[in-house]
Amino acid sequence: MKNLDNDIVFFVSKCFKNIKNHYSTDFFIFKPKLLNNNIFNDKELLTHELKPEIFFYNLLIKNNINTKILPRFDNNHWYPRRIDKLELWHEHDLNNIKTFLLTR
Repeated sequence: MKNLDNDIVFFVSKCFKNIKNHYSTDFFIFKPKLLNNNIFNDKELLTHELKPEIFFYNLLIKNNINTKILPRFDNNHWYPRRIDKLELWHEHDLNNIKTFLLTR
């Protein structure tokens, strides 16, 4: 991560490929040292009424933070839920995880 895209602060993923303002909140990577201030230390975080995915997107845009989208699935979409390209299980896949562990 240190050497990959040094000007990128947040690596994000999308839940829906055709919805621009909707970043997934179940997975992101960021480089805190590249932030000028703590964007999460904002009273808006506790009072907003948006969907978390839209709030997250807006927060990054509002703070002019350089992002890069990491595709997690072949179709760049969360459905069907499964192990993604980063070899992470989606949190709603508990039955798949159980089956995987029991059949090893």
